[in-house]
Amino acid sequence: MTLLSIQWEVPFAAFFAWLVPEFFMARLGIGNLNAVAMEPMGHMAGLAASIISATSIVASVLIAGPNRLAIDGTPLPTALGILGVAIATLTLISRINNTKLSDEPRHGGIALLCLGRPQFCG
Repeated sequence: MTLLSIQWEVPFAAFFAWLVPEFFMARLGIGNLNAVAMEPMGHMAGLAASIISATSIVASVLIAGPNRLAIDGTPLPTALGILGVAIATLTLISRINNTKLSDEPRHGGIALLCLGRPQFCG
């Protein structure tokens, strides 16, 4: 018997209690990353917002599409999809920032969100 063949009977209340903070933190992160992406645009912020929004919509469809096809009525595909995206995001940000995940965080634990810009990293 493998981990994927186990029947995952999770009460809806427990799944909802896990999902609400997950989406809350995603919204906080997405808003902040959009602000960081538009910062160097200056007077072209409207055009930049349109391009960034369109790009993020296309990317989210490409990322979420395979996860949606894997849904079988249990929360396991959603949890594995979120875990996979979280690992990919941490890997990408640590490579952009040229740090290791074990490095000491700066500014209260946001060392991975500096995105290689000195004005954000301090």
